[in-house]
Amino acid sequence: MDDFFRKLEATVVNSAEYFISRQEKNSSDYPFIDTKFNIRTGKDFDNSCEEFRRRDCIYGWIQGRGIESMAVHAAFFAGQGNSELANRFKKQLKHTVSALEQLRLSNGGRLSFAMTPEGKPRFSAPAKYSNYTDLFYFKGLCSAALELDDNELFSEAEKLLSKVADDILDRRFGSDQYMFDPANRGKAEDGKFSQGPLMILLDGTAVTSNWTLAEKLISLITDKHLNNGKFPELPSGCFVESLKADDTPWIESDDRIICDPGHALEFTGLAAKNLVSMRSIDKHRDFVSKISPVLAELFCKVYDIGLQENSGVIKSYDLKKGETVNSDAPWWSLPEAIRAAVLLAELVPDMRVELLRRAQILAERFESVYISQGTNFFACQMCNSEGKAVDVIPAVPDADPLYHTNLSLIDALACKTQ
Repeated sequence: MDDFFRKLEATVVNSAEYFISRQEKNSSDYPFIDTKFNIRTGKDFDNSCEEFRRRDCIYGWIQGRGIESMAVHAAFFAGQGNSELANRFKKQLKHTVSALEQLRLSNGGRLSFAMTPEGKPRFSAPAKYSNYTDLFYFKGLCSAALELDDNELFSEAEKLLSKVADDILDRRFGSDQYMFDPANRGKAEDGKFSQGPLMILLDGTAVTSNWTLAEKLISLITDKHLNNGKFPELPSGCFVESLKADDTPWIESDDRIICDPGHALEFTGLAAKNLVSMRSIDKHRDFVSKISPVLAELFCKVYDIGLQENSGVIKSYDLKKGETVNSDAPWWSLPEAIRAAVLLAELVPDMRVELLRRAQILAERFESVYISQGTNFFACQMCNSEGKAVDVIPAVPDADPLYHTNLSLIDALACKTQ
């Protein structure tokens, strides 16, 4: 596994160097996270591009993910003894958080999915209850406050994240995503409840060490979305992405019941991230022992239906007919799955060999298919079933601020000495 971890670390270090250099270069006149460049060519987006790619179209998702990314990178490099790189990340983190907080507070206490540099919404204003921008930003703010040793900011961010959690658990949470990809099955509809908000909130509980909430979220997702016999019309052990209000599977307009394999793999990884910490706490130890093998089995099952022979993980799968619906494969599924496999191998020793074998396959595929078609160690955003890059925007046109990629790999790297 030495070569496996060495390659992961090289990806993290090289992409991080490029990312922080961009932030430093642009920070004097553009205090926001700036990943507005074409990953495949390395060229910056400019005013000749569509309006939604330009620098004055700022995505709240990217800002929230970006400050979390900078905080984790700062801590990672400090732990590696690379104080120079750690300090560069921390300096830019403080600068960006200050600008974003001024923007948020001058716009009613929230950011928008897409907004102007003044914080005005570009597509639609946030609804009354919490949405994905709130979730990404407030958990990112928690992570940033911890790294900056700002107790007052952490207390405020944790309080705001708690309100988001209440909305998610009470099913008031809404999606604010503008769908750039018409083939994406994640579109919000009345009465449709995705496991996504519960899953992403697990990243927040790992930051705030709220293990009681983490156990509740993991239990909710496995009890409701994992088919342990309650959906007799569907395969045993399958993972249903969205439910109706009565907790039966959501049926799409074309009569499909969707599994998003990438989201299912991401869930197992974020759950495992919490469980690795929870296993040392007496009141959670039995839960960790009981649920870890369930997640490892789910990981293997979803990996088998999701990973394509020459590409990444398919975007959607029909559980009723047992067939692929959308074979496009976004980059983020692979590093998320690598995190899941490595952490689950720590939690379930009996499956360690099999899980790490899959992790190595995922890492090789990520490097040979996605990193190779990007620039500056950034992975291209989407490939087709043949592993060729395609011009599809999975969520936003900005490059990932190393949130899905490096934060997943950093969690995996934490296991290299164990």
